[in-house]
Amino acid sequence: MLQYGLNQAKFSDALAVKDGKIVFVGVGNPGQTKKWVGPNTKVVDLKGKMLMPGLGDGHLHGARIIDCDMGYEGGTVDVALGKLKACLTSAEQAGYLHSNYFLSARNFMGDAMQPKGTILDRATLDRLSKSPEEDPYGTGTTRPIVVRNMDGHKFSTNSQAIINAGITADTATPPGSFIGHDENGEPNGTFADFSANFGPVTPQAPDANYQQLVANIEKANRLGITAILRPGGSATDAQLAKRLADDGNMTVHFNQALSASDVRGASEAEIDEVIAGLNKVRDEFDGYSSPSSPGSLSIDTVKIFCDGVPEYPGQTAAMEKPYRINVGTTENPVWVEGDLRGEEPSCDDARLGFLRLDANKWTIHTHSIGNRAVRVSLENFAEIKKTNPAWDRRDTITHLQFVNKSDYKLFGEAGVVASMSLQWAQRDGWTVNGAEGYIAPEDLAGMYPTKSLLRNGAVVAAGSDWPVTDLIPWTAIETAIDREGEVNEAAGILPGQLVPTEGISLLESLKAATIGVAYQLHQDDVTGSIEVGKLADLIVIDQDLFSIPTEKISDTKVLMTMLKGDVVYSDPDTPVL
Repeated sequence: MLQYGLNQAKFSDALAVKDGKIVFVGVGNPGQTKKWVGPNTKVVDLKGKMLMPGLGDGHLHGARIIDCDMGYEGGTVDVALGKLKACLTSAEQAGYLHSNYFLSARNFMGDAMQPKGTILDRATLDRLSKSPEEDPYGTGTTRPIVVRNMDGHKFSTNSQAIINAGITADTATPPGSFIGHDENGEPNGTFADFSANFGPVTPQAPDANYQQLVANIEKANRLGITAILRPGGSATDAQLAKRLADDGNMTVHFNQALSASDVRGASEAEIDEVIAGLNKVRDEFDGYSSPSSPGSLSIDTVKIFCDGVPEYPGQTAAMEKPYRINVGTTENPVWVEGDLRGEEPSCDDARLGFLRLDANKWTIHTHSIGNRAVRVSLENFAEIKKTNPAWDRRDTITHLQFVNKSDYKLFGEAGVVASMSLQWAQRDGWTVNGAEGYIAPEDLAGMYPTKSLLRNGAVVAAGSDWPVTDLIPWTAIETAIDREGEVNEAAGILPGQLVPTEGISLLESLKAATIGVAYQLHQDDVTGSIEVGKLADLIVIDQDLFSIPTEKISDTKVLMTMLKGDVVYSDPDTPVL
């Protein structure tokens, strides 16, 4: 079983659990181990399988209810339209074909469309509204169609969605948003970080959101996850989580973060009103547990968006240098510096909000992808530390695709956690097609600087951002090491490594996925590692990660997941107990 030494892996060969806690860890002393075996003790021989701490996920939304799953792939226009037509005419959706309910299509890797540079726009999506006689992808539908990229920020719509939303050539682009236009200045159906009413939502079963949450937790357990932070929620989400516990389905340590982006640009009175609402939810739900479930609910964190995403054409991530423009051709690009740096301002307008949230003992979790957003978040956290009384802060910056080298050391100095989705640390549609050329080469050369942050004293914590990409924690553990994805043209995963100098060791990657997340969630004193006195949040996996090639880590299969000594998942084909 895996324990953590200072700079190397440490292994034990026996462990005892009583009343949900680890009471003994033994190494090479069978006599001492036998003292813990009584007449009612259940003894399990793992037969060489690996036992380790349960995984954590410090930034997990979970799968959403959708009308059409694009399969985390891009492909050609024909492939995309073929999937959308199949959804529109499916048994579940065909009854709405001539309605105004908008078709919600998600999990689309738009940055991996082929040939490179292809986008879904309103003209392309309007082909679905034509008759089958007019177009091979025609269905005659009257439905508005919204196709969301995997990142959750960029999306494309057809004309009916644009009409429903009342968007015209005269519609002003809100700060931090993107509205694409054609050569005549009309909206072309491409958007980023923009909200509008595109039509009514497809009718759902009354319990659909709750059942989706149950399924998400079950999937997390199957993959070995025992602790999560679910960012960006409300009182409704807290109520659903409470029900999860009451129904016996809370089988993780569940931290529901609340949305607090409304403190940006707000007056002191408005900020205090926002915080009063947050405090009310915390007072009602924080610490809730039920005898029906081993997990409990924590509400101590707020999430604030400090920018968007960097990929073309959205480019809403807040960068220090302006995005670049191709004044040449796709075949022979000529890049010149443009005028836009992404969201302006970033969280410069939230300094007072940060201070007031911290004064109310809220942990602050910022979405910061661009290096300017990261810098501003760090400056706000430094101001908090200088101004407010000390307490056990675990403020977090998540995503961190671009970080100024001069800011690496500030994570350790300010005690800010680096939450990273390291399955993204690969060459793919985002880091290559949507970024190369558009972003300064010196910034591209340092993407996802995991090793640099660790070497400068940061606590790194894993956070999948599921469903932006699928929930693949073992792939993330692998990619953090070798910085290389498994080539898949449809999914936009390209050959080669992404900034391989930022790869970390297996032990560092496992710590990020276990004790790092536990630290982020203020739970490192009770979980995240195998130590006497900690909770028995444990998993058994089918292979020894330290004796296999790195590229095999993603093949890991979880055989059992345990939370506080309760088995919450057992592989039906290879039972451990």
